[in-house]
Amino acid sequence: MAQRDDNACEESLRAQIAQLSATLQEREATVARLLNDNQRLNLALAAVRDSRWQQLGDLLRQRPFGMTELRAVLRLGGGLARTRIAPAHGGVTAVTNLPMIVTPAEPVVAPYVVRLPQRAEGSRRRVVHVIANFMNGGSSRLVVDLVEGLGDRYDQRVLTSFIPNPVAFVGIPVKELRLTPRGAAGITEAGEMVLDVHHADHPTPKFEPGREVSFGFTSHYGKMRARYGEGIAIGCAGENILLESDRVYVLEDFASGLAFRSAASGATVRLDSVTVADPCVEFSRFSLGDPGASPQDLKPVLQFLGDGVRGYCFTPAGDLRLVPGDVLVAG
Repeated sequence: MAQRDDNACEESLRAQIAQLSATLQEREATVARLLNDNQRLNLALAAVRDSRWQQLGDLLRQRPFGMTELRAVLRLGGGLARTRIAPAHGGVTAVTNLPMIVTPAEPVVAPYVVRLPQRAEGSRRRVVHVIANFMNGGSSRLVVDLVEGLGDRYDQRVLTSFIPNPVAFVGIPVKELRLTPRGAAGITEAGEMVLDVHHADHPTPKFEPGREVSFGFTSHYGKMRARYGEGIAIGCAGENILLESDRVYVLEDFASGLAFRSAASGATVRLDSVTVADPCVEFSRFSLGDPGASPQDLKPVLQFLGDGVRGYCFTPAGDLRLVPGDVLVAG
């Protein structure tokens, strides 16, 4: 009789332990979900604060309002208005910046699904929106609103220097970036090539051997923003490829060699002749927020940006198509 009571007591304790364990797992899952939601909201808040709309609003609310603030307003307002119209016919179209981001990251929030309207009958004019980044910010949201509101009448595409990984929006095509020894070219859904302005076949005379393609790091933008303010938006330097990273790199870090590797196929292309992308006077003045900055004012800016902070240039040793999720490897 006592043995049966002991067995019943043991079974009861085991059942209670199992129930407590299940409750603990459920609460741990709730905590993880809340932490994920908190991270998502922090990222969204950071994107809003980094948007030019927010910066413009902050400037307009400043008092007193002098010439320095006026110049900053004109710079930010001009950045918001930069949209290019491309021809609707096929062939090769020339633009200055091409979209790319590499290195994978864990998703923290589901992307927004763009609602594309039913396209109208007949041909449509093509509109290409050229913006610094395609994150959860004001400029990106404005482009999405235009696509959803006017997508039936206009064939709209986005060209940008930075697409977050995971993407913030789905439904708008993400382009491939084709690297060749002659330079970089974007590949559209229709198979059209969009040449970078530094490509050897581009009609403008900006080709320079050894500087066919450029790349930069998100961490370098953090360093630039720490020095010159939040007006330095990710992608505004106009590099072809932007890599997610958490440290600042100098040229000596690449002594063992670099290569881009396709996450899908494992194919690689070596980066030859990696050099510092020398900062230009225009970008230095942009960083200062002063289009009339004197050579004396620009000297420390050029020195700060000239040690690889602005980015790097290279010549691809072969052909490779890059997409979000591909990686840069050393050695």
